[in-house]
Amino acid sequence: PGWETARLHPDGLLRLIEPGRLIFIHPARAPDLLWTMEEALRAGAAPLVVAELPEPPRLTPVRRLHLAAETGAREGPLVPTGLILCAGDGGAQGIETRWHAAPAHDDGQSRWRVERRRARTAPPAAFQLAPSRDGFTATPLSAEK
Repeated sequence: PGWETARLHPDGLLRLIEPGRLIFIHPARAPDLLWTMEEALRAGAAPLVVAELPEPPRLTPVRRLHLAAETGAREGPLVPTGLILCAGDGGAQGIETRWHAAPAHDDGQSRWRVERRRARTAPPAAFQLAPSRDGFTATPLSAEK
């Protein structure tokens, strides 16, 4: 959001994605974050739309995002996916899946522990995500980790 001073550094992203493929929008007001995300999903012109919200959205805005993504998939050139980033454990109502990601770097390797905490069609699970030649490799982790 526009009131945050921290920004992603393009050089830090270079190993993961070409920074020129990203469009950053910094709305000045919190309600504009969801509006911007809704319009981007409705356009169906981007495969992934990410919004970092100060708190989990309510059910009505989440439903509007679902409808916008459906419109984008029907009328746009591709099927868009919306990703909402929230501090803490999230907790938005009406979402398809809830995930948690945390760094798990070791031995000079970039890795992340990614957990599927809630999904309508899949059980909870944990994975180790690591960069690979073709993108990322996800390795399932046992339940005790």
